[in-house]
Amino acid sequence: MTEPEQQPAALVENMLLLRHEDFDDLLDRAAERGAERCLAHLGLENGHAARDIRELRDLLEAWREARHTAWQTTIKVITTGLLAALVTIPRQSRGHSGCEPLKAAVRGR
Repeated sequence: MTEPEQQPAALVENMLLLRHEDFDDLLDRAAERGAERCLAHLGLENGHAARDIRELRDLLEAWREARHTAWQTTIKVITTGLLAALVTIPRQSRGHSGCEPLKAAVRGR
């Protein structure tokens, strides 16, 4: 048995006939060119695209962490303020200054 003969591309009734391998090669080259154009359009064509994208991802992650921490801090400050207000308001409304134990100790002398 002999290997299949290499047949060049043929034009038949305005259709280009290609071998499967040639068609795959053509698709691969077209995909590479499209990807290169896309990267150039985004300004990432200089060979540092992978590093630039990693840095952008790191920056985005740092932003998300900072935002999360800011929300946590805000909630802690509000909660602490509300608790302090709840502890302080009842004593003032009863007319107590909070120093009654100290006054009683001074009177007892």
